[in-house]
Amino acid sequence: MEPHWLAILLLTPLPILLAVALYAWPQRAQLGPRLLLALMLTGSVATIAYAGELFGQTLEIKLVWLSFWYVSMNLVPWLMLLLALWHTGREHWLAPRRIVLLLAPVVIILLLYFANPWHHQFYHRFGLDPAGLLPVRTSVRGPLYWVDMALVYAYLLATVVLLTGAWRTMPSPYNTQSAVLLLAALAPMIGAGLHLLGVNAFGYVNFAALSCLSPASPMRGGFHVTACLT
Repeated sequence: MEPHWLAILLLTPLPILLAVALYAWPQRAQLGPRLLLALMLTGSVATIAYAGELFGQTLEIKLVWLSFWYVSMNLVPWLMLLLALWHTGREHWLAPRRIVLLLAPVVIILLLYFANPWHHQFYHRFGLDPAGLLPVRTSVRGPLYWVDMALVYAYLLATVVLLTGAWRTMPSPYNTQSAVLLLAALAPMIGAGLHLLGVNAFGYVNFAALSCLSPASPMRGGFHVTACLT
């Protein structure tokens, strides 16, 4: 695929994410819309960061964008889980202390990622492969990378379990909402799994970056949601 078409493909979700964020903004006093707004903005950062990293021409530029990608990629599953807890009526899990407890592992793993130049346990080393239409960042993953992936999958799996239960037990139209959010959580799990197995779109594009879903459905209280996870 030509680079300009690839750029269009990768950035296609961005206007949808920003449009939903704009839609949620007037209702931000409510918890559900506030979570949705945060999810859409974080997803927007992830979308831009992955495109920036892929099209960066030097390793230094790619690593800057990779940092933005890591922050957003770790925050999105946390926000998805919070949104699933709200959607399934588990507001007692959304007390500030419990939200912080759910966020704490994410903060720790991000601190370990940014400390990688000192311990090299997230990535042992980086490189740049200039062959092909775009220079590709190469890397040797360390043990903390797999800890991070386990954390991401744990949050997404918890989200899937919650939404599967809601899909099976909630009356219409809430079961439809649950199915839409369930697809939004499953898509990046499958995409990231393919990437971890070494299967990439066009030979080098992370499938997780192409698994952004933008379905809209009514949420509780008449609110509409567009869920995207890159």
